[in-house]
Amino acid sequence: MELTLLRPLPSEPGVVSQWFGENPALYARFGLAGHNGLDYAATEGTLVLAAHAGRCNVGYDPQGYGWHIRIGADNQECLTLYAHLKAVLVCENQCVAAGETIGTLGSTGFSTGPHLHFGLRLLRGRNPAYRDWVDPVPFRTGC
Repeated sequence: MELTLLRPLPSEPGVVSQWFGENPALYARFGLAGHNGLDYAATEGTLVLAAHAGRCNVGYDPQGYGWHIRIGADNQECLTLYAHLKAVLVCENQCVAAGETIGTLGSTGFSTGPHLHFGLRLLRGRNPAYRDWVDPVPFRTGC
């Protein structure tokens, strides 16, 4: 699969505070073998950017991702997740370009402080222990 993801935050803010696969005991309650994405700790209100072009799906889950956006890639092979947002700045089914501002970083849902949970899910079933979520690091440009 050909996919290159941009960094979901502007170049300066945000450090990875939790990597893919960490804390398996905590994520077992969600049926996962470990953390299913990358957490970027940053100041609340930091802009969140689309890592690739696609169509947006907006949701709210107070016990999980809080305010979140899923962007389906145009090739329909994957989607990216941007969770725990303070504000959603796109509409349902809106098409976005890579690098476009889609929301602001927050701490909604199951969260211990301001951060962006960024996930990559392959839609062809390649990682059952993580419900097909995969480590986004190999697909990223930039940190």
